[in-house]
Amino acid sequence: MFLVDRSASVKDSEAKNLAWIEKSTEEMDKDDSFAVAAFGDSAVTEQAMAKKHSSITQYSGKVDEDASRLESGIQFASSLIPSHSSGRIVLFSDGNETSGNAVEGAKLLKYKNIELDVVPLIEEAGEDIALRNLTIPPSLYQGEKTELSLEVESNSAKKATVRISLNDQEIIKKNVDVKEGSNLYTFNHTADDTGLQVYKAEIIAEKDTFTENNQLQEITKVKGTPKILIVEAEGTGRIEKILKGNGLIVETTVPEKLPTTLSGFLQYQSIVFNNVSATSVTENQMKLIEQSVKEFGNGFVMTGGENSFGLGGYFKTPIEHLLPVDMDIKGKKKCLCSD
Repeated sequence: MFLVDRSASVKDSEAKNLAWIEKSTEEMDKDDSFAVAAFGDSAVTEQAMAKKHSSITQYSGKVDEDASRLESGIQFASSLIPSHSSGRIVLFSDGNETSGNAVEGAKLLKYKNIELDVVPLIEEAGEDIALRNLTIPPSLYQGEKTELSLEVESNSAKKATVRISLNDQEIIKKNVDVKEGSNLYTFNHTADDTGLQVYKAEIIAEKDTFTENNQLQEITKVKGTPKILIVEAEGTGRIEKILKGNGLIVETTVPEKLPTTLSGFLQYQSIVFNNVSATSVTENQMKLIEQSVKEFGNGFVMTGGENSFGLGGYFKTPIEHLLPVDMDIKGKKKCLCSD
């Protein structure tokens, strides 16, 4: 299976690739079958699997040359190899991919008994700037201010423009000075809408040899505003005021009205015990809180006070297991003796 990268960065290698394939097919055994596929943003079959030992002399499939999706190309080529037989993929590429993960795609080939060989394509280098990484948290909360990080690689110093869009709507546009080598830029943005959000980053510069490596995109999930449960016997309202001032949804209750089921706790992203005695909370409720934290990732906070920690009776309770402190008082024993 011959798999040819036809993205713009290696376009000048097409004639050389075809000559390589032709020579290789001429030397095959008569029972060997082969096919030719190509890829850019998508993959196409250039020559179907057959035992005919004459290869194509030109490419006819239509591919988007502005992208190079190595992983998708490898998956496509492997799907053309019959499942009942072993096979080999010969990949022609410079290794530059605009999306996906070619390494992960290659790892899956061993389960199909498929070998992968690579014919590296080396093009004459010109001035080039490329986006190497776009980093966004995989999940956010509505109203949360987040940091977007861009890693840019360039083989020359130049001025460029960074554009970032959210669901195809431009949210950031900034002129930057790019130095030769690796560059890191960070931008702030507030997540307004809930659901899956698609961030796309693009860098634009003059005298840029390969434009297909100038875009990257990432997807994040934005959840609704976090809901916090404050538990306190005699509250002052200070914690509630602080949390609401940061845009959170806050509910306050007394210990006697705590939920008695797991689902009752899972509706909150975090639980705050504000000077609450252990005697006002049942053993079962403590176990449910412990389960919500350890198994579902909820947060738990205990503030100080005369009814908190060891003074509040939490020694050897499920709540103690959640906190980074011991509830017993440790000290050296002193022996009073006389001569």
